[in-house]
Amino acid sequence: MNIDGEGGTDGKNHYDVALWDYNGSDAAWVGPDLDGTWHNITVEVNYQTSATGWIKVWFDGVQQTFNQGPQSGSTQLTNVQTLADPVSSQPILINSYRAHNLDTGTATIYHGPLLIGTTLASVKPAGGWGKP
Repeated sequence: MNIDGEGGTDGKNHYDVALWDYNGSDAAWVGPDLDGTWHNITVEVNYQTSATGWIKVWFDGVQQTFNQGPQSGSTQLTNVQTLADPVSSQPILINSYRAHNLDTGTATIYHGPLLIGTTLASVKPAGGWGKP
């Protein structure tokens, strides 16, 4: 799974979440364009080696609706394989990809701490949503 800032259809970089075997490896969710401020992307994943896993996404504490691919319109991406196999790691990648027409010059990206928890409340940043 990738969480990154990549090109939207409007030529701007947008936050997005992509899963390797879903939607031809294109994004499953494309969010707002990058605006130079802190945001929180929270991903809830049911890891499975078969196509029985699922994923949910929150942006600044608000659950998002997947807007790309065959499950567009759903708040939970279902029946997806979220682990490659029982022994390999399947990382969550946090990247800074840029739209094809925006890939010149230097890009700087700042990441706050990665939080892991069992509930949405347990991963809420101390400063609140939209804060590092």
